[in-house]
Amino acid sequence: MIRLLRTACLALICLAALPATAQAFRAAVLYNVGGKLDKSFNESAFRGVLAARAAKLTVDEYEPATDDDRAPMLESAAQSADIVVAIGFAYRDALSEAAKKHPAIHFTIVDNIVDLPNVQSVRFKEQEGAFLAGVAAAESSSTRIVGFVGGMDSALVRRFQAGFEQGVRHAVPGARVVPRMLGTSVDAFADPMAGYLVAKEEIADGADVLFAAAGASGLGVYQAAEEAAAKAIGVDSDQNYLFPGTMLTSVVKHVGDTVLRVVKAAAANQWRGGMLYIGLKEGGLSLAIGRHNAQMISPELREKIDRAATEIAAGTLVVEEMPRTRAPIAGGGL
Repeated sequence: MIRLLRTACLALICLAALPATAQAFRAAVLYNVGGKLDKSFNESAFRGVLAARAAKLTVDEYEPATDDDRAPMLESAAQSADIVVAIGFAYRDALSEAAKKHPAIHFTIVDNIVDLPNVQSVRFKEQEGAFLAGVAAAESSSTRIVGFVGGMDSALVRRFQAGFEQGVRHAVPGARVVPRMLGTSVDAFADPMAGYLVAKEEIADGADVLFAAAGASGLGVYQAAEEAAAKAIGVDSDQNYLFPGTMLTSVVKHVGDTVLRVVKAAAANQWRGGMLYIGLKEGGLSLAIGRHNAQMISPELREKIDRAATEIAAGTLVVEEMPRTRAPIAGGGL
């Protein structure tokens, strides 16, 4: 009997020493407004969730319908998860409060910064990927006028604008960019009709290549480009398949890879708080070139894109984070 009790006690001690992956580790991923199948930013994160599950990790998902859903969803996730990953800069305030309330829980926020010991802040260098898009747009434009359609007027979207405009200037100094923002709230990322109407305006201004950094609203931009026989550039996910023959390329933001990395690190007790910056050097962004658009990217253009990417990754070409001019907001606002 004594031997049996001793064996049982040793078994319990061994179980307690096992890593989190064997102790019902649980992660939670909270998407941005717009749904996880938005064919853009959220969907990239969703692919990371699928990869984590394929690695036998448990991941719960939360999809807010409005901004008001963020705080209660964070609270619910913190009650059951070991790591909570919030996708999108709009989570900053709600996540800050949740992290203070639950200091033993790890939180990761993508696209914003929360300075707390139990928070990891991930920020992509969007301007670097957008620079490559600017090179592709300028070299592919017949009118030497290209358009930029941003979603919510924010620091993140302005980084896209800044990089795109600098890439255009770098490739074709005489080319012009017509920029517009769709709005001042997160709803601007989920309004394809607004994207369509603004794209039509830019096309009327002479733009024949349009880059949309607007989440699901970009779908309207691509449709307008297709109708006008113009070209479009997608964002966040590889969107080249959506309008074959119209999509010149896409600036892929590898959010899914980051989600997988964060969740696996937490499961292995290797998660660390603090800042994590991800750019071309870290493999966090790229231009999508594949079977849907390879015929639209000439070998000469591919060489210019690759050269720019190499210089940016090496630090010999520095990309601006803020645009030189403020893009007007659709409807006449500034």
